[in-house]
Amino acid sequence: MSFQPNSGAAGEFTGLIVIREYHRRHNQGHRDVILIPSSAHGTNPASAAMAGLKIEVVSCDDRGNIKIDHLKQLAENHKDNLAGFMVTYPSTHEYLNRILRK
Repeated sequence: MSFQPNSGAAGEFTGLIVIREYHRRHNQGHRDVILIPSSAHGTNPASAAMAGLKIEVVSCDDRGNIKIDHLKQLAENHKDNLAGFMVTYPSTHEYLNRILRK
């Protein structure tokens, strides 16, 4: 149980700690790679680093959309050590795209 806020960097960090501890408690402590899109807010990789995870950046197009083929490739490359995939929803890039279209 956590009383940590479920938003912002505090929520990100809490979620990543939960993921890390889940793997450790299931004898999968070697799962320490987190996939993060290049369009993610800067707190995402910062939170992952603070949680002791290794960051792999997923490529995005010019609009910030995740390149699915690259995501699949990274997931396959790190399948034995993959802890998770960090995606912000609603995404920062979509929010900015909406503002810029106005």
